[in-house]
Amino acid sequence: MTSAGDLFLKYIQESKAADKIIEQRLIEIEEGKTKINFGATLTIGEFTLAPILKDFFNKFENHKINIQIHNTEHILKSLNKGEIEFALIEGLFNKSEYKTRLLKEEEFVLVVNPDHRLRSKKRVNLMDILNERIIIREQGSGSREILVRGLYDKNSSLDDFKDIIEIGNVALMKRLVIDNIGISFMYKDAAKKEIEEGLLDQVDILDFKLFREFNFVTINKPSIVDQSHIFYKFFEKHISNSL
Repeated sequence: MTSAGDLFLKYIQESKAADKIIEQRLIEIEEGKTKINFGATLTIGEFTLAPILKDFFNKFENHKINIQIHNTEHILKSLNKGEIEFALIEGLFNKSEYKTRLLKEEEFVLVVNPDHRLRSKKRVNLMDILNERIIIREQGSGSREILVRGLYDKNSSLDDFKDIIEIGNVALMKRLVIDNIGISFMYKDAAKKEIEEGLLDQVDILDFKLFREFNFVTINKPSIVDQSHIFYKFFEKHISNSL
C-alpha cells in the first residue's frame, strides 16, 4: 500500500471508531444511562489498577463500567474498532497513531527467587544472566517487546538465554520465579507485593536499566479526547501518586 493509502486507511479507521463511540453516547443520552468502556494492558490491569479501583467506582458510581484486560496488541485493536473509548497501556506502541498522555514512568526489573545464585553476587552484569532460564510474556505483549528491544540495544537477544518459557499470565510467571524455575523481567508494580513479602528479590543489572511509560491512550479525534479528559485526570492523579 502507498503512503497515501496508509494515511487514508488510518483516517477511515479513526472515523469509524469515533462514529461508534458517539453513536453509543447518543443512545446513552436517550436511555439516561452512561457507560464507560475502557481497556488496560495486563500489568496495569492486574496490579496498577487494583489499589485504585474502589476509588474509581465510587467516583463514577452512576456509570456502567466495563473494563477489558488484555495484551497491548489486543487492546489497541479494540481501541481502533471503537469497542473501548480509551486505554491504559504500558510500554511500546506507535504513539504517532494515537493521542497519548503520560501517567507515569515505571521501572522494568529483573526478579529472582531470594535464594538464587545472582543474589550472592556483588555486581551483576547482563552477561551474568544469559546462562539462566528466562520466563517471558507471549508474542504481542508490550512488556516482551521492551525486553527484546533492550537486549537488542546491547547486541543480545532472547536466543542468548539458556532456555525460554513463554507465559501469558503475570501471576503464573511470578509463581514460577518464586519456585526457582527461572528468572523474569516485569514492571515493578507487578512484583511490588512479593518483593515486600520476601517472596521475590529485585536484582539490579549494572549495564541494563529499563524504564517505560504508562500512557492514557485514545484515538486522535478531538471529540473523543475531550470526552475522556475527566477519566485521564482521575488516573493521572491516582496512578502517579502510587509511585
